[in-house]
Amino acid sequence: MVKLSRSAVFAVGIALIAFAALSSAFSLHTSVNSEIITACSDGTVHVWVTDATPGENIYFSANSNIIGASFDASELTIANTGSKGTDLHLSVPACFIGSKNVDVTAQVCGTTCETKTATVNLLLRPCDSFACSEYSFIGQDYASGQAASCGETSCNRVLSNINYRSYYEPTTYSVSIKRTTPNYCFDGRRCDYHQANSAGRAIATYQITNKGAAGSFTLGVESRNTEVGVIPTKTYFDLDRNNDVLVPLNIDTGSAVPGVYSYEVTVFKDGRPIGSITDRIEVTDAVTPTTTASNELALVFPQLPASGLNVLDCQTNTITLGAQLENTLSATTDFAVDAFVSGHQVSSRVLRVPSGVVAEFGLEVNRADLANGQNYLFVRATTPGWQGNGTIPIFVGSCDSHAAATTAITQNDHIITIIATVANDGPVALPNVSGRLESIPTSWKVSSDIVTVPAGGERNVTITAVSDTNEEIAPTLVLESNGIEIARQKLDTVNKPQGITGLFFAAASENAFAIVIIIVVAFLVFALYSRSSKEDNTKKQDAEYREKIRRIRQEILKREAAGDSATPSMS
Repeated sequence: MVKLSRSAVFAVGIALIAFAALSSAFSLHTSVNSEIITACSDGTVHVWVTDATPGENIYFSANSNIIGASFDASELTIANTGSKGTDLHLSVPACFIGSKNVDVTAQVCGTTCETKTATVNLLLRPCDSFACSEYSFIGQDYASGQAASCGETSCNRVLSNINYRSYYEPTTYSVSIKRTTPNYCFDGRRCDYHQANSAGRAIATYQITNKGAAGSFTLGVESRNTEVGVIPTKTYFDLDRNNDVLVPLNIDTGSAVPGVYSYEVTVFKDGRPIGSITDRIEVTDAVTPTTTASNELALVFPQLPASGLNVLDCQTNTITLGAQLENTLSATTDFAVDAFVSGHQVSSRVLRVPSGVVAEFGLEVNRADLANGQNYLFVRATTPGWQGNGTIPIFVGSCDSHAAATTAITQNDHIITIIATVANDGPVALPNVSGRLESIPTSWKVSSDIVTVPAGGERNVTITAVSDTNEEIAPTLVLESNGIEIARQKLDTVNKPQGITGLFFAAASENAFAIVIIIVVAFLVFALYSRSSKEDNTKKQDAEYREKIRRIRQEILKREAAGDSATPSMS
């Protein structure tokens, strides 16, 4: 018999533990393990695998016997996440009642093939609307007796024995699209459609919500009339499941004649449309605020630069303009001050100014009422018989055109630290700059500094992510100022956690079978090591005892030869 030394046993044990920790067989899951179906309400079960090797092929099949079973897709390729799934649709002929097991099989093939099977128990019952007694056949696999007849009673006596429902990340892509901006209406018109004046501009903002798998998406807009231009401010975005993004559209009516014009907003995934909405805009006659007054009021903007106002889209949600209005009348007078952008009113207030007084006031305009690029704010102050007008050029620039970032990444086991150096070459500061990560597991914990980057300067933003999964991830860093994206960068792949903590995360993320193997192997190694140690100690004590006996015998022989009969000591 070949005996291994303690060091050899220990080395073999460590090797077995390492092999058990690194080996990973794929797992097969079903969304339910029991389902009720009838002839008039078929059942759908989501089937998917995890922990498979990306790029390998997977083949789904079902042993359904008489029950109808079909997959949305029976042959798929494992995604980079190691998972893939599809829907299994089940149907049953009319008038059967009872139960039936359906074996769902998944075979994953690379250089070799591995097969897993899961069982779904179907509870079958007839549909209330069927006259089941008209059928003469009996399905022995489904019932032990005559085919069921509901008559005037309910057939809902079969209760579900569902034991669990499993959460899964969907593998299909789906989005919802809805407009969030209100309709602007003027001249007593109805608000059926978004409205804009001819030769004007409007902004329509859409909320896009991801109802399916996480991924990167593109946005396309098609105007069905060349007279109206619809341009999205963002055409590319990443979305996790159940997250949303707001996308403003700049609508330029150009030289369009009054009428209703339609356009279509579509979200694409890898060039394939996954959601769309058709919207309309009503172009009205151009509105130029006028009055019959023959006297002019002194309305000025003393703090306004000669070239107009320049702002960034991330700088603020409200733009405040300083203005002055002089009352040259002989009495205290109320003045109505209104502001218009592209024909629709964006601000209105009333000033009560004493005679001979120059009133200083602020005029507020919401950032959402301005399109990116050049805007013209028309301001009008009126009182009966008097009017003062002013036009303010406002250019809205994009923060992402002025921001640039360089990154440095450090990883300490499961803690990832990203330091992004944000440089701002724009004319104004970038407020509330923070970072977030996309394309990461939803269970990761991410935190970020919030800093202000001065004009012409740079600041560091530290983003910390705590990983609780054992996988390599290539995240995308998104930097925002006041919640508006200013920079985006694809980061290098983050490695799996290493060391003792990494081993823990690796073990936790594998299937339970591998964890059991690790525990059993560790116990065997400990038992073998303990047994080997005990055997060695026993052998050593036995050898020492034999040596003492030998010495005693020699001493007895010597004393007998010398005629001494004293008993030798055992010490």
